[in-house]
Parts: sequence; structure tokens; C-alpha cells
Amino acid sequence: MIAPTGPTGPTGPTGPSGETGTAATLAVGNVTTGAPGTQAAVTNVGSPQNAILDFTIPQGTDGTPATSSSLWATNPSVTLNAKQALPLTISYNSPNSGITVNGTIVTLPAGTYLVSYTVNSESGGTGSGSTAITTLAAQANGATIPTSQSLALQERGDIMPLSSTFLLRATDPTSLQLVNDTTNTYPTNYTNLNLTVVKLS
Repeated sequence: MIAPTGPTGPTGPTGPSGETGTAATLAVGNVTTGAPGTQAAVTNVGSPQNAILDFTIPQGTDGTPATSSSLWATNPSVTLNAKQALPLTISYNSPNSGITVNGTIVTLPAGTYLVSYTVNSESGGTGSGSTAITTLAAQANGATIPTSQSLALQERGDIMPLSSTFLLRATDPTSLQLVNDTTNTYPTNYTNLNLTVVKLS
């Protein structure tokens, strides 16, 4: 038989305050490097009241070595008629780049390239005050790359700088040439040509 519950009694008086506790402390202990691929870990080597935390941080795995395929080709001086290509000589070609130079043709393996050239041009027009537009452009597999064109309006004997930097995406092995892309009937002299080709991907 269960007796009935009586009414709740009055609240008793507040008890005395407890003693002030000791403040906890936290410190960093040893930090060590773990093996690549392991989990990071934190261990308390102290006590709950005075914690000392040791950290183990795993080393990152080695990255893939960077590979850079690049070419630097030059020509100190050449005179060309309209639509003729500039002969090139290798000054530097990174090992195993796959880039080759044969006469006027640079052969590029498939990839994306940053191409840049600088050159000085001298018009071969006749007659004092005669002017002409000198145009240098790059061709990929015989087709002019519009973003590669550099133009200069110059009189006979003028020496003008030409330059261009452009991207070339080659889905297959591609032939690259620099061409005197002008319609002038007289030749143009090019000096101090520098061509650089860097494979981006």
C-alpha cells in the first residue's frame, strides 16, 4: 500500500558559500611532426586542472615536381619578302620539352602555350618619304593567329619595334612560324628577333 504524498514544505535557508576554487591553467607542451598521411593528435600530458597539451601535426606529402617546357629562339638579322617566314636558331630549349625547331618551323606538342616575340623592323621602301605598313604575325599550321599580329607604319630606313604576346592552344602537334605578313612589294629587314615559347599545360 502506497501512502499519499504530503504537501511540499517551505524552502530552507540558503547554505554557506563554498570556498573559492583554484583557477585552471592551460599550456602548450611539445609540438612534433608526424608521418605523412597520419592523423593530427592533441594529448593532455598534464592534469584536468593544469592541462599541458602536446600536438602532433603530420607532414604533408611531397608534391609533384614542377615541369616547365620552354624555348628561346633568335635571329640577329634577316631580310624577307612578303609572306616569307623568319628562320630561327635555338638559344635555349628545356630538356625533354618535345619542342623542336627546323629552319622556320617550331613544332609544338599538344598543349597550351604562352608565345612572345620582339623584333626590330626596317622598311625597304624606295623613295624619300615613302611609307608602308610592316606586319609580323605568327601562323599555326599555316593559318594566321590574329592576336599575334604586330604592325608599324614606317618610312624607308625607319627602324620600328614589333612585339606580341599571345596564347596558343594546340590540340595536336602544331607548326608555328613567324611570317612577314605584309603585302608590300619590297623586302623588310628584321633584326634582333627573340621568340619565347612556354608550355602552360
